[in-house]
Amino acid sequence: MYDECVMAAVKPDPDMIVKTLAYAPVFIAIANRDQIVVYLNSVDEGYNIDEIIGTHIDTLIPPEQLPKSQRAFANVLATGTVQRYETFIDAPEAERQWYSTSIAPVAEDGAAPTAFVYTTTNITQQRRTEEQLKKIQEELLEASHRAGMSEVATGVLHNIGNVLNSVNVSASLLIEQVGTSQLERLNRAVSLIETHGDQLATFLSENPKGKLLPAFLRKICDELAGEQKRLRRELGNLVEHVGLIRSTVTAQQSLAKFGALIEEIEPELLLNRALALFRIDIENLAVQVSVTVEDPRQVALDKQATLQILANLVRNAVESLATVAPPRSLQLRYHTDARWLYVEVVDNGAGIAEDAIDKVFSHGFTTKKTGHGFGLHSSSVAAETMKGTLAVASDGEGQGARFTLKLPLCRSDSALAAQR
Repeated sequence: MYDECVMAAVKPDPDMIVKTLAYAPVFIAIANRDQIVVYLNSVDEGYNIDEIIGTHIDTLIPPEQLPKSQRAFANVLATGTVQRYETFIDAPEAERQWYSTSIAPVAEDGAAPTAFVYTTTNITQQRRTEEQLKKIQEELLEASHRAGMSEVATGVLHNIGNVLNSVNVSASLLIEQVGTSQLERLNRAVSLIETHGDQLATFLSENPKGKLLPAFLRKICDELAGEQKRLRRELGNLVEHVGLIRSTVTAQQSLAKFGALIEEIEPELLLNRALALFRIDIENLAVQVSVTVEDPRQVALDKQATLQILANLVRNAVESLATVAPPRSLQLRYHTDARWLYVEVVDNGAGIAEDAIDKVFSHGFTTKKTGHGFGLHSSSVAAETMKGTLAVASDGEGQGARFTLKLPLCRSDSALAAQR
Protein backbone atom coordinates (compact mmCIF):
# COMPACT_ATOMS: atom_id res chain seq x y z
CA MET A 1 0.00 0.00 0.00
CA TYR A 2 2.86 2.35 0.82
CA ASP A 3 4.46 1.67 -2.57
CA GLU A 4 1.17 2.36 -4.35
CA CYS A 5 0.83 5.72 -2.56
CA VAL A 6 4.37 6.68 -3.46
CA MET A 7 3.88 5.75 -7.12
CA ALA A 8 0.63 7.65 -7.28
CA ALA A 9 2.43 10.77 -6.10
CA VAL A 10 5.34 10.48 -8.53
CA LYS A 11 4.89 10.60 -12.27
CA PRO A 12 7.21 7.91 -13.71
CA ASP A 13 9.63 8.69 -16.49
CA PRO A 14 9.32 6.18 -19.39
CA ASP A 15 13.06 6.48 -20.00
CA MET A 16 13.63 5.16 -16.47
CA ILE A 17 12.50 1.71 -17.60
CA VAL A 18 15.20 1.54 -20.23
CA LYS A 19 17.82 2.86 -17.82
CA THR A 20 16.73 0.35 -15.18
CA LEU A 21 16.94 -2.64 -17.52
CA ALA A 22 20.45 -1.59 -18.51
CA TYR A 23 21.60 -2.59 -15.01
CA ALA A 24 20.06 -6.07 -15.14
CA PRO A 25 22.70 -8.81 -14.55
CA VAL A 26 21.52 -10.65 -17.68
CA PHE A 27 21.29 -9.72 -21.34
CA ILE A 28 17.72 -8.96 -22.41
CA ALA A 29 16.79 -8.72 -26.09
CA ILE A 30 13.35 -8.15 -27.59
CA ALA A 31 12.70 -9.26 -31.16
CA ASN A 32 9.56 -8.69 -33.23
CA ARG A 33 7.61 -11.47 -34.94
CA ASP A 34 10.15 -11.41 -37.81
CA GLN A 35 13.00 -11.94 -35.34
CA ILE A 36 14.38 -8.43 -35.81
CA VAL A 37 16.01 -7.04 -32.68
CA VAL A 38 14.07 -3.98 -31.46
CA TYR A 39 15.58 -3.67 -27.99
CA LEU A 40 18.78 -4.76 -26.23
CA ASN A 41 19.55 -3.75 -22.64
CA SER A 42 23.34 -4.28 -22.76
CA VAL A 43 26.14 -6.11 -24.57
CA ASP A 44 29.51 -7.64 -23.80
CA GLU A 45 32.63 -5.57 -24.28
CA GLY A 46 33.57 -5.37 -27.96
CA TYR A 47 30.01 -5.04 -29.27
CA ASN A 48 27.85 -2.02 -30.15
CA ILE A 49 24.15 -1.98 -29.28
CA ASP A 50 23.27 0.46 -32.09
CA GLU A 51 24.83 -1.84 -34.69
CA ILE A 52 22.84 -4.85 -33.42
CA ILE A 53 19.38 -3.27 -33.12
CA GLY A 54 17.54 -3.61 -36.40
CA THR A 55 19.37 -6.81 -37.38
CA HIS A 56 18.07 -10.40 -37.31
CA ILE A 57 18.56 -12.17 -33.98
CA ASP A 58 20.51 -14.92 -35.76
CA THR A 59 23.32 -12.46 -36.53
CA LEU A 60 24.32 -12.69 -32.86
CA ILE A 61 24.97 -16.43 -33.12
CA PRO A 62 27.88 -18.16 -34.94
CA PRO A 63 26.69 -20.15 -37.99
CA GLU A 64 27.60 -23.52 -36.45
CA GLN A 65 25.43 -22.70 -33.41
CA LEU A 66 22.35 -21.60 -35.39
CA PRO A 67 20.60 -25.02 -35.42
CA LYS A 68 20.27 -24.90 -31.62
CA SER A 69 18.66 -21.47 -31.70
CA GLN A 70 16.39 -22.32 -34.63
CA ARG A 71 15.18 -25.53 -33.01
CA ALA A 72 14.39 -23.69 -29.78
CA PHE A 73 12.53 -20.95 -31.70
CA ALA A 74 10.51 -23.57 -33.58
CA ASN A 75 9.55 -25.19 -30.30
CA VAL A 76 8.42 -21.80 -28.94
CA LEU A 77 6.09 -21.38 -31.92
CA ALA A 78 4.83 -24.95 -31.63
CA THR A 79 4.23 -25.05 -27.87
CA GLY A 80 3.94 -21.41 -26.81
CA THR A 81 6.24 -22.12 -23.87
CA VAL A 82 9.67 -20.85 -22.82
CA GLN A 83 12.56 -22.73 -24.45
CA ARG A 84 16.22 -22.83 -23.39
CA TYR A 85 19.47 -23.62 -25.20
CA GLU A 86 23.21 -23.10 -24.85
CA THR A 87 25.56 -21.52 -27.39
CA PHE A 88 29.04 -20.06 -27.52
CA ILE A 89 30.51 -16.94 -29.08
CA ASP A 90 34.14 -16.31 -29.92
CA ALA A 91 34.19 -12.69 -28.79
CA PRO A 92 36.59 -10.24 -30.47
CA GLU A 93 40.07 -10.54 -28.92
CA ALA A 94 38.73 -12.67 -26.05
CA GLU A 95 38.34 -16.28 -25.01
CA ARG A 96 35.28 -18.25 -26.07
CA GLN A 97 32.22 -17.32 -24.02
CA TRP A 98 29.33 -19.71 -23.32
CA TYR A 99 25.76 -18.54 -22.80
CA SER A 100 22.45 -20.01 -21.66
CA THR A 101 19.51 -18.39 -23.43
CA SER A 102 15.74 -18.52 -22.81
CA ILE A 103 13.18 -17.55 -25.44
CA ALA A 104 9.79 -16.39 -24.13
CA PRO A 105 6.88 -15.60 -26.46
CA VAL A 106 4.91 -12.38 -25.94
CA ALA A 107 1.26 -13.20 -26.62
CA GLU A 108 -2.17 -12.71 -25.10
CA ASP A 109 -5.11 -15.11 -24.74
CA GLY A 110 -3.68 -17.83 -26.96
CA ALA A 111 -3.02 -15.52 -29.90
CA ALA A 112 0.08 -15.82 -32.06
CA PRO A 113 3.18 -14.23 -30.51
CA THR A 114 3.75 -10.59 -31.44
CA ALA A 115 7.29 -10.49 -30.09
CA PHE A 116 9.88 -12.63 -28.33
CA VAL A 117 11.99 -11.94 -25.25
CA TYR A 118 15.50 -13.41 -25.14
CA THR A 119 17.22 -13.54 -21.74
CA THR A 120 20.85 -14.67 -21.81
CA THR A 121 23.23 -15.55 -18.96
CA ASN A 122 26.99 -16.01 -19.27
CA ILE A 123 27.85 -19.56 -18.10
CA THR A 124 31.48 -19.56 -19.19
CA GLN A 125 32.76 -20.21 -15.67
CA GLN A 126 30.54 -23.29 -15.26
CA ARG A 127 31.79 -24.62 -18.59
CA ARG A 128 35.41 -24.11 -17.59
CA THR A 129 34.77 -25.88 -14.29
CA GLU A 130 33.29 -28.86 -16.15
CA GLU A 131 36.31 -28.97 -18.45
CA GLN A 132 38.68 -28.83 -15.46
CA LEU A 133 36.86 -31.72 -13.80
CA LYS A 134 37.13 -33.77 -16.98
CA LYS A 135 40.84 -33.01 -17.25
CA ILE A 136 41.41 -33.91 -13.62
CA GLN A 137 39.61 -37.23 -14.14
CA GLU A 138 41.90 -38.01 -17.05
CA GLU A 139 44.96 -37.09 -14.98
CA LEU A 140 43.70 -39.28 -12.14
CA LEU A 141 43.35 -42.31 -14.38
CA GLU A 142 46.81 -41.74 -15.83
CA ALA A 143 48.36 -41.33 -12.36
CA SER A 144 46.71 -44.52 -11.11
CA HIS A 145 47.95 -46.44 -14.14
CA ARG A 146 51.52 -45.23 -13.61
CA ALA A 147 51.44 -46.10 -9.93
CA GLY A 148 50.37 -49.64 -10.72
CA MET A 149 48.73 -50.04 -7.33
CA SER A 150 44.99 -50.13 -6.69
CA GLU A 151 45.52 -48.70 -3.19
CA VAL A 152 46.81 -45.43 -4.62
CA ALA A 153 43.84 -45.17 -6.96
CA THR A 154 41.26 -45.92 -4.26
CA GLY A 155 42.94 -43.48 -1.86
CA VAL A 156 42.81 -40.72 -4.43
CA LEU A 157 39.21 -41.45 -5.34
CA HIS A 158 38.14 -41.46 -1.70
CA ASN A 159 39.83 -38.14 -0.93
CA ILE A 160 38.38 -36.57 -4.07
CA GLY A 161 35.00 -37.88 -2.93
CA ASN A 162 35.31 -35.72 0.17
CA VAL A 163 35.70 -32.63 -1.98
CA LEU A 164 33.05 -33.68 -4.51
CA ASN A 165 30.58 -33.63 -1.64
CA SER A 166 30.98 -29.84 -1.52
CA VAL A 167 31.03 -29.60 -5.32
CA ASN A 168 27.68 -31.40 -5.39
CA VAL A 169 26.26 -29.05 -2.75
CA SER A 170 27.35 -25.96 -4.70
CA ALA A 171 25.99 -27.40 -7.97
CA SER A 172 22.65 -28.19 -6.29
CA LEU A 173 22.45 -24.65 -4.92
CA LEU A 174 23.16 -23.24 -8.39
CA ILE A 175 20.41 -25.38 -9.92
CA GLU A 176 17.97 -24.35 -7.19
CA GLN A 177 18.76 -20.65 -7.58
CA VAL A 178 18.44 -20.78 -11.37
CA GLY A 179 15.16 -22.62 -10.99
CA THR A 180 13.75 -19.84 -8.80
CA SER A 181 15.05 -17.01 -10.99
CA GLN A 182 13.11 -13.75 -11.34
CA LEU A 183 13.40 -13.82 -15.14
CA GLU A 184 9.82 -15.04 -15.62
CA ARG A 185 8.51 -12.01 -13.69
CA LEU A 186 10.69 -9.77 -15.85
CA ASN A 187 9.28 -11.41 -18.98
CA ARG A 188 5.75 -10.62 -17.80
CA ALA A 189 6.70 -6.99 -17.19
CA VAL A 190 8.21 -6.67 -20.67
CA SER A 191 5.09 -8.28 -22.16
CA LEU A 192 3.01 -5.65 -20.39
CA ILE A 193 5.17 -2.89 -21.90
CA GLU A 194 4.91 -4.44 -25.37
CA THR A 195 1.13 -4.70 -25.09
CA HIS A 196 0.70 -0.95 -24.63
CA GLY A 197 3.15 0.03 -27.37
CA ASP A 198 2.70 3.65 -28.42
CA GLN A 199 0.56 4.44 -25.36
CA LEU A 200 3.39 3.56 -22.98
CA ALA A 201 3.73 7.07 -21.53
CA THR A 202 -0.01 7.29 -20.85
CA PHE A 203 -0.04 3.78 -19.42
CA LEU A 204 2.80 4.60 -17.03
CA SER A 205 1.35 7.89 -15.84
CA GLU A 206 -2.39 7.11 -15.65
CA ASN A 207 -2.99 3.35 -15.45
CA PRO A 208 -2.82 1.98 -11.86
CA LYS A 209 -0.75 -0.99 -13.02
CA GLY A 210 1.46 1.24 -15.14
CA LYS A 211 2.24 3.51 -12.20
CA LEU A 212 3.58 0.53 -10.28
CA LEU A 213 5.67 -0.80 -13.16
CA PRO A 214 8.91 1.23 -12.68
CA ALA A 215 9.13 0.28 -9.01
CA PHE A 216 8.35 -3.32 -9.92
CA LEU A 217 11.17 -3.34 -12.48
CA ARG A 218 13.59 -1.80 -10.00
CA LYS A 219 12.69 -4.48 -7.45
CA ILE A 220 13.26 -7.23 -10.01
CA CYS A 221 16.65 -5.76 -10.96
CA ASP A 222 17.66 -5.62 -7.30
CA GLU A 223 16.61 -9.24 -6.86
CA LEU A 224 18.49 -10.26 -10.01
CA ALA A 225 21.59 -8.46 -8.73
CA GLY A 226 21.35 -10.42 -5.50
CA GLU A 227 20.82 -13.60 -7.48
CA GLN A 228 23.92 -12.87 -9.54
CA LYS A 229 25.95 -12.30 -6.36
CA ARG A 230 24.81 -15.65 -4.93
CA LEU A 231 25.58 -17.47 -8.18
CA ARG A 232 29.04 -15.93 -8.34
CA ARG A 233 29.71 -16.97 -4.75
CA GLU A 234 28.76 -20.58 -5.46
CA LEU A 235 30.78 -20.57 -8.69
CA GLY A 236 33.73 -19.33 -6.63
CA ASN A 237 33.21 -22.29 -4.29
CA LEU A 238 33.15 -24.64 -7.27
CA VAL A 239 36.42 -23.24 -8.61
CA GLU A 240 38.01 -23.53 -5.16
CA HIS A 241 36.89 -27.13 -4.79
CA VAL A 242 38.14 -28.03 -8.26
CA GLY A 243 41.50 -26.59 -7.27
CA LEU A 244 41.42 -28.73 -4.14
CA ILE A 245 40.74 -31.83 -6.24
CA ARG A 246 43.73 -31.00 -8.41
CA SER A 247 45.86 -30.53 -5.29
CA THR A 248 44.62 -33.89 -4.02
CA VAL A 249 45.84 -35.61 -7.17
CA THR A 250 49.21 -33.85 -6.90
CA ALA A 251 49.53 -34.72 -3.22
CA GLN A 252 48.81 -38.40 -3.82
CA GLN A 253 51.33 -38.52 -6.66
CA SER A 254 53.98 -37.07 -4.34
CA LEU A 255 52.91 -38.88 -1.16
CA ALA A 256 56.13 -40.87 -0.93
CA LYS A 257 58.20 -37.66 -1.14
CA PHE A 258 57.79 -36.20 2.33
CA GLY A 259 58.52 -32.49 2.41
CA ALA A 260 57.85 -31.89 -1.30
CA LEU A 261 54.65 -29.94 -0.52
CA ILE A 262 55.58 -28.25 2.76
CA GLU A 263 53.65 -25.00 3.33
CA GLU A 264 53.07 -22.59 6.20
CA ILE A 265 49.55 -22.41 7.57
CA GLU A 266 47.61 -21.33 10.64
CA PRO A 267 46.22 -24.35 12.53
CA GLU A 268 42.73 -22.86 12.93
CA LEU A 269 42.49 -22.17 9.20
CA LEU A 270 43.41 -25.79 8.45
CA LEU A 271 40.76 -27.15 10.83
CA ASN A 272 38.07 -24.81 9.47
CA ARG A 273 38.83 -25.85 5.90
CA ALA A 274 38.28 -29.49 6.80
CA LEU A 275 34.97 -28.58 8.45
CA ALA A 276 33.88 -26.43 5.48
CA LEU A 277 33.88 -29.47 3.20
CA PHE A 278 30.93 -30.87 5.16
CA ARG A 279 29.20 -27.69 6.27
CA ILE A 280 25.80 -28.64 4.79
CA ASP A 281 25.76 -32.07 6.49
CA ILE A 282 26.82 -30.48 9.77
CA GLU A 283 24.03 -27.90 9.54
CA ASN A 284 21.40 -30.45 8.51
CA LEU A 285 22.29 -32.67 11.47
CA ALA A 286 22.39 -29.66 13.86
CA VAL A 287 25.85 -30.72 15.01
CA GLN A 288 27.37 -28.52 17.72
CA VAL A 289 30.92 -27.83 16.51
CA SER A 290 33.77 -26.47 18.58
CA VAL A 291 37.32 -25.68 17.46
CA THR A 292 40.02 -25.28 20.10
CA VAL A 293 43.52 -24.09 19.17
CA GLU A 294 45.92 -23.79 22.12
CA ASP A 295 48.89 -22.75 19.96
CA PRO A 296 47.76 -20.42 17.12
CA ARG A 297 51.19 -19.83 15.61
CA GLN A 298 51.83 -20.97 12.05
CA VAL A 299 53.43 -24.34 11.40
CA ALA A 300 55.15 -25.73 8.34
CA LEU A 301 53.70 -29.03 7.16
CA ASP A 302 52.39 -30.92 4.16
CA LYS A 303 49.17 -28.93 4.12
CA GLN A 304 47.38 -30.95 1.48
CA ALA A 305 48.16 -34.37 2.98
CA THR A 306 47.18 -33.12 6.45
CA LEU A 307 43.94 -31.66 5.09
CA GLN A 308 43.13 -35.00 3.45
CA ILE A 309 43.53 -36.78 6.77
CA LEU A 310 41.42 -34.23 8.63
CA ALA A 311 38.74 -34.35 5.92
CA ASN A 312 38.54 -38.13 6.27
CA LEU A 313 38.27 -37.85 10.06
CA VAL A 314 35.58 -35.16 9.92
CA ARG A 315 33.62 -37.12 7.33
CA ASN A 316 33.89 -40.27 9.44
CA ALA A 317 32.63 -38.33 12.49
CA VAL A 318 29.71 -36.74 10.61
CA GLU A 319 28.60 -40.11 9.24
CA SER A 320 28.80 -41.57 12.74
CA LEU A 321 26.76 -38.69 14.17
CA ALA A 322 24.07 -39.23 11.54
CA THR A 323 23.23 -42.58 13.15
CA VAL A 324 22.50 -41.23 16.64
CA ALA A 325 19.87 -38.93 18.14
CA PRO A 326 20.63 -35.31 19.15
CA PRO A 327 22.39 -33.65 20.79
CA ARG A 328 25.30 -34.23 18.44
CA SER A 329 28.72 -32.74 19.05
CA LEU A 330 31.96 -32.56 17.08
CA GLN A 331 35.14 -31.17 18.61
CA LEU A 332 38.41 -30.36 16.85
CA ARG A 333 41.31 -29.68 19.23
CA TYR A 334 44.82 -28.58 18.35
CA HIS A 335 47.74 -28.43 20.80
CA THR A 336 51.51 -28.91 20.83
CA ASP A 337 54.37 -29.95 23.06
CA ALA A 338 58.12 -29.58 22.60
CA ARG A 339 58.31 -31.99 19.64
CA TRP A 340 54.85 -32.76 18.31
CA LEU A 341 51.61 -31.21 17.18
CA TYR A 342 48.36 -32.99 17.93
CA VAL A 343 44.93 -32.71 16.33
CA GLU A 344 42.03 -34.51 18.00
CA VAL A 345 38.68 -35.12 16.27
CA VAL A 346 36.13 -36.11 18.91
CA ASP A 347 32.46 -36.99 18.39
CA ASN A 348 29.62 -38.45 20.46
CA GLY A 349 28.43 -40.65 17.63
CA ALA A 350 28.02 -44.39 17.14
CA GLY A 351 31.38 -45.29 18.71
CA ILE A 352 33.51 -48.36 17.95
CA ALA A 353 33.09 -51.86 19.34
CA GLU A 354 36.00 -53.25 21.35
CA ASP A 355 36.66 -56.06 18.87
CA ALA A 356 36.85 -53.52 15.99
CA ILE A 357 39.30 -51.01 17.47
CA ASP A 358 42.39 -52.85 16.22
CA LYS A 359 40.93 -53.15 12.70
CA VAL A 360 39.89 -49.53 12.13
CA PHE A 361 42.94 -48.64 10.03
CA SER A 362 43.11 -51.93 8.13
CA HIS A 363 42.72 -51.76 4.36
CA GLY A 364 39.14 -52.57 3.35
CA PHE A 365 37.73 -52.73 6.90
CA THR A 366 34.47 -50.86 7.44
CA THR A 367 31.37 -51.08 9.62
CA LYS A 368 29.26 -49.04 7.18
CA LYS A 369 26.87 -50.63 4.71
CA THR A 370 28.09 -48.32 1.94
CA GLY A 371 31.70 -48.00 3.13
CA HIS A 372 34.85 -49.20 1.38
CA GLY A 373 37.43 -49.11 4.17
CA PHE A 374 39.78 -46.80 2.26
CA GLY A 375 39.54 -43.46 4.08
CA LEU A 376 40.97 -44.26 7.49
CA HIS A 377 43.53 -46.67 6.03
CA SER A 378 44.85 -44.09 3.56
CA SER A 379 44.88 -41.47 6.34
CA SER A 380 46.98 -43.75 8.55
CA VAL A 381 49.42 -44.37 5.69
CA ALA A 382 49.66 -40.60 5.01
CA ALA A 383 50.37 -39.89 8.68
CA GLU A 384 53.16 -42.49 8.74
CA THR A 385 54.62 -41.05 5.54
CA MET A 386 54.85 -37.68 7.32
CA LYS A 387 56.70 -39.39 10.23
CA GLY A 388 53.60 -39.21 12.41
CA THR A 389 50.81 -41.44 13.67
CA LEU A 390 47.03 -41.69 13.64
CA ALA A 391 45.36 -43.31 16.66
CA VAL A 392 41.79 -44.02 17.74
CA ALA A 393 40.04 -44.51 21.08
CA SER A 394 36.45 -45.33 21.98
CA ASP A 395 34.63 -46.55 25.08
CA GLY A 396 32.46 -48.79 22.91
CA GLU A 397 29.38 -48.70 20.73
CA GLY A 398 27.22 -45.64 21.36
CA GLN A 399 30.02 -43.92 23.25
CA GLY A 400 31.55 -41.80 20.48
CA ALA A 401 35.17 -41.86 19.30
CA ARG A 402 38.37 -39.83 19.47
CA PHE A 403 40.93 -39.82 16.64
CA THR A 404 44.33 -38.27 17.34
CA LEU A 405 46.68 -37.15 14.57
CA LYS A 406 50.27 -36.71 15.76
CA LEU A 407 52.82 -35.02 13.47
CA PRO A 408 56.38 -33.71 13.96
CA LEU A 409 56.35 -30.07 15.02
CA CYS A 410 57.85 -27.80 12.38
CA ARG A 411 57.66 -24.13 13.23
CA SER A 412 57.55 -21.72 10.32
CA ASP A 413 60.34 -19.19 10.01
CA SER A 414 58.03 -16.37 11.06
CA ALA A 415 56.88 -18.29 14.15
CA LEU A 416 60.44 -19.06 15.19
CA ALA A 417 61.42 -15.40 14.77
CA ALA A 418 58.48 -14.33 16.95
CA GLN A 419 59.43 -16.90 19.57
CA ARG A 420 63.02 -15.59 19.74
